[in-house]
Amino acid sequence: MADNQYIIDAELEYSKARRRSILASLFSFASGKSDELISLEEAKDLLKPTAESYQGIRTIEISKIVGSEGRYTDFNRRFLPRRSGTRVRWKSIHVAHQKEIGLPAIQVYELGGYYFIRDGNHRVSVAIQRGGSYIEAQVTSLSIKIPLEGIETIEDLKRAVLDYEHARFLESLGKLELPPGEDIRFTATGRYDDLAVHIACHRKILEKRSGETVDHETATLSWYRTVYRPIVQYIRDSEVLRYAPERTESDLYVWLVRNWDAVAVSRGPLVLPNRRLRRRFRSLAG
Repeated sequence: MADNQYIIDAELEYSKARRRSILASLFSFASGKSDELISLEEAKDLLKPTAESYQGIRTIEISKIVGSEGRYTDFNRRFLPRRSGTRVRWKSIHVAHQKEIGLPAIQVYELGGYYFIRDGNHRVSVAIQRGGSYIEAQVTSLSIKIPLEGIETIEDLKRAVLDYEHARFLESLGKLELPPGEDIRFTATGRYDDLAVHIACHRKILEKRSGETVDHETATLSWYRTVYRPIVQYIRDSEVLRYAPERTESDLYVWLVRNWDAVAVSRGPLVLPNRRLRRRFRSLAG
């Protein structure tokens, strides 16, 4: 086949991929479901890997590639090109495939069985367009504690982290069990660390009052009954979550504790602090 025909074929395939990308973007907008790749930095911020190790060259499943280190905005989740600036590089790789010219393995980071591209986004895009399901990759694994399953979007990662943190929190309760129908859930990661600090501070208050050592379970139960539960009940009574239905009672509890000084000292007719909540909070914190 003449070189011109290779170029024409590559142009046709790129045009097909771009049309599919545009249609996917329209569907994503209409459905409200993201079609974006996951940023490696965002994933690392959420998963907090503890170590890395080079695993050599492996054949990996393309469907397990969910993100990229630097070009996560150039392609969508199915590695369809989102920007016209990808055209020249994309076509050159397609031509190389047609001529059966060997290309180097892509480079990826692996986190919990999923892959993030360091180098090779265009090669993956062309491979998918040509019907490929697997690709050769140099793999560097990043160690994480959080189990991952069914990951496609950054929201999936957040849910995995939140589920892990929730499970760890329940383990920290030991023999204690929350009342039936009660649960402590957050919509942002790291909030269970706030609870651990609250419980530790409450424990110190109890020990100062009694002059005796208080074990963790006793302090946790006291914190739940005399601090957390009353504030959550006030949140329920106030029905404030009607204005933020995407948040939870636990979210607002942490927000109130973090911002109590600002809430309690608010001035002006539009932001008057609730005396009942102030009295209750003072008695709990004291």
